[in-house]
Amino acid sequence: MLKSYLLKGFLVVVLCLGITNARFLMSNTYYSLSHDAFDGFSAPITQTVDWVNLPLNQHKSSFHEVSDSYKINLPDYDTDILLMPLGSVGFKSASDLNIRNSKISYSVPYLGNYKFDGHENAGSHPGVDIKLLKNTPLYSIANGVVVKAVKSNIGFGNYIAILHKGVVDPLNVNLKTDIYSTYAHLDRILVEEGQVVSKSQMIAFSGDSGLATTAHLDFQINTKDVPFLPYWPFNVNEISAQGYDFVSAVNQGVGITDAIKYTVNPFEYIAKFKDFSWNTQSLSSQLDSYRVETVVSFEESSTVVDSPTDTLPSAPTTSPDLEVEDFKVESINFPANYIYIKDSTLKIVSSGVFDPSKVRVESDLLDVKFIDSNQNSFSFNLSPNAIGSEYIKVYYDDTLLDSKEIFVSVFRDMNYDDTKSDLLKSLVDKKILNGYLDGSIDLYSSVSKVESIVLISRLIDPNIGINSESWYQDQLNFAIQNGAVNKDILLSESLNLAEFLKIIYEILSVDISFTVHEFYSDLFDVSAWYAPYVQEAYRKNIISNNDLLSLDKPLTRYDLFELLYEFSNFIY
Repeated sequence: MLKSYLLKGFLVVVLCLGITNARFLMSNTYYSLSHDAFDGFSAPITQTVDWVNLPLNQHKSSFHEVSDSYKINLPDYDTDILLMPLGSVGFKSASDLNIRNSKISYSVPYLGNYKFDGHENAGSHPGVDIKLLKNTPLYSIANGVVVKAVKSNIGFGNYIAILHKGVVDPLNVNLKTDIYSTYAHLDRILVEEGQVVSKSQMIAFSGDSGLATTAHLDFQINTKDVPFLPYWPFNVNEISAQGYDFVSAVNQGVGITDAIKYTVNPFEYIAKFKDFSWNTQSLSSQLDSYRVETVVSFEESSTVVDSPTDTLPSAPTTSPDLEVEDFKVESINFPANYIYIKDSTLKIVSSGVFDPSKVRVESDLLDVKFIDSNQNSFSFNLSPNAIGSEYIKVYYDDTLLDSKEIFVSVFRDMNYDDTKSDLLKSLVDKKILNGYLDGSIDLYSSVSKVESIVLISRLIDPNIGINSESWYQDQLNFAIQNGAVNKDILLSESLNLAEFLKIIYEILSVDISFTVHEFYSDLFDVSAWYAPYVQEAYRKNIISNNDLLSLDKPLTRYDLFELLYEFSNFIY
């Protein structure tokens, strides 16, 4: 798959420079985008060609130019077959053809070498090279978000990297994790950065771009901790110091320890969890480090809003007297403005015989339930189920009693169509946020250290402080015990990003590396106390390059909400 072994010196410089230049390109711009939940894997390729019988004069053809009679399903990735010597393999039986096509297709196996001997763990090639005709369709292996779609004529050539959130951990079926899949040496790219893709969606056509002798796919699956994409386990300085060129470095397994750390055997992983679904999986309580089970509320006092059943004052709407069957509607009172986090009340006052079961409210935004009656007064609970605006209609059987345009906002001090509504609604739905007692949220005021401690502590343990007279003391004690803050912390002080990252990682007891990679030395001070926490957040794409410029800037409430939203994505 190399241009020529005669170009080794040139190759190692160009390819490794391409890799080195890529290491800072991982951005969190697209990380916050949501995609469909993980529902198993599919192969990156469905069809290839019968290399044994394909005429030699068509080996440089495009896939669509070849007759369907020469097209076959991609052979299974079987290490036993890859290790078989060809001397004992014939050319006629289906088994013989499968063996030969498998060995041709999977030219370099996972952690293989360039000796083309079929051995895994015999080199440091971090992915699998699959020989293909040019313009063979390629597919996303799972639901995800495209984080890189790059065109290049060096190194990996044209390539795509896709983030897959909430997939099954390759080492523990009870855990969720994030992974990246990368597809390199492409011809045409059919997706763009930031695009949400589905499992089995066509994303590209294979090619020979970059440093490749012939059309093939360099396919990798990388762990969530991978320092850069596409990944390679060594650079030019490391192998030059050891006296290796590019090919010999791969064959000698230079960097194999890191390759094992940051990659997964792609086809074994896909085959194992092809039909996996969280809906049918029995999950343990150790689903992941960021599990949230509780309502998180901002408070101005020790009184918290733990229930959405408090009613808001209703703006009375008085309808003209209306005769319906054997009763008369005297008034209908219900508000025009609603808050997603709070229920409200529809009240109907009538005289005569009134059957509340015949009341029908046409609304896509409100759920209606009869709650009380008192003489001629009947009350119905109105519970918002979405945000937006609409005209609702109140009927008694088929008779229209009243109609009104209503608006449902996430919080009182926000418009229903605010661009931030979806993020905040997500936090409410996940029971992370509930707002002030009056239904407001006050997005742009600063957030104190004690507020952040309360919020983060409740993310990891909903029972902390539940029976305490103090709204923060138990959470503060928990944070101190975990080494997140010191005993002499000034609770009312504002919080900056560096402090937040330390607090949340320590409270959540996330196992992070305290060895800060030199890659980041020109991005932030790698010797600073906050460096390990910043490195972890940057690697997870929780913070961006712009965030690195303002690590000491006080956070607003909305800044904090965005960060909590990012961490909550590890849960669901």
